[in-house]
Amino acid sequence: MDFNYPGEFELAHYSNFSAELDILAPGGNLSVNSDGSSYNDGVMSTGISNERFSYLLMSGTSMAASHVSGVAGLMLSRGLSRQ
Repeated sequence: MDFNYPGEFELAHYSNFSAELDILAPGGNLSVNSDGSSYNDGVMSTGISNERFSYLLMSGTSMAASHVSGVAGLMLSRGLSRQ
């Protein structure tokens, strides 16, 4: 998702969508700087830069996976069905 602050959010170019999706998660969009900051709209993650571990702005479905996994785990812990 690209939240396109302060405007309406849009699906990022790599997004999957359907009427059956119940959870949407931020995946970032490094081609956009919607809030005018000095950073593009990525998701902060750990990675390797200049042969050192560092925090990096990244984008893609793998950035959203941890959010969705966390929500799914919380739902299952509350006894909600997988259906």
